[in-house]
Amino acid sequence: IYVAPAEGKKNISIDQIRNMRNEVYIRPQFSNRKVFNIDYADTLNQQCQNTILKVLEEPPGDVLFILQVRSRASFLPTILSRCVTYTLSEPELNVSAKYISETRGIGENEAIELLEQNGLQIGNVLHCLDSKKKDITYQTAVNYLETCNNGLAYELMVLTVPFERDRVKADAFFSHLSYLLLCSIKEKTVKKGE
Repeated sequence: IYVAPAEGKKNISIDQIRNMRNEVYIRPQFSNRKVFNIDYADTLNQQCQNTILKVLEEPPGDVLFILQVRSRASFLPTILSRCVTYTLSEPELNVSAKYISETRGIGENEAIELLEQNGLQIGNVLHCLDSKKKDITYQTAVNYLETCNNGLAYELMVLTVPFERDRVKADAFFSHLSYLLLCSIKEKTVKKGE
């Protein structure tokens, strides 16, 4: 069962946690175990953490929780003390670039540049490559760069308003913007060299 901030929200709500907590005590019907994957768990406020604490202390034997976080700093010590922590790191740059090159049909050098522009995050690069033509965040990034060249600061702010309360779309927008800036810089560098 996947739990994450609702679309357009920054945080997982207390209602989502309460619903999940109720679901914990219903026995699994299709397998031997129920797995709750809480993504962006570091967005849980103190009330949400206290609400989930009891079930983390004494979960049913057939329940497993996976709390995915970008930073452990926002967790209460009582939550951290009940979790086993696994720190995952990115694969080596060349391994990531080779994977992106093989799965998306781009050159390894281009893949390396995209990885460096996206903080070595494979998921961000793949999302950017897969959705850059059809995603509204990509088109907004294109418009943003065009407006930078000949627009006003107010117009730039208007373009980014839709991402103010949506962390996922904001991340996608900045990934697309990084990619487009990289392409623009490369293009200008090539023209200067000619």
